[in-house]
Amino acid sequence: MSQQEMVVRRQQLPLPKPYAAPRTETEGKIAEIWRDALAMDEVGVDDSYNDLGGDSTTAAIIFALIVEQMSYGAAFVFTAAMA
Repeated sequence: MSQQEMVVRRQQLPLPKPYAAPRTETEGKIAEIWRDALAMDEVGVDDSYNDLGGDSTTAAIIFALIVEQMSYGAAFVFTAAMA
């Protein structure tokens, strides 16, 4: 791929969304978990997990941290696994 083609493709990328801060305590905690797992400075409520570089391994880590830190416990894990 030529440099010219790379520049054109980059220009076609969507502009990043403006930062939208968490509005509730729950959103804040989840954003904090995402931020730490993805090694980001900040994560907003409208940010896309995939656009931030998330992958399946990090998703498993985030899931485990949400269960651990937000006291959902085994009932949440069982319900999610059955879905």
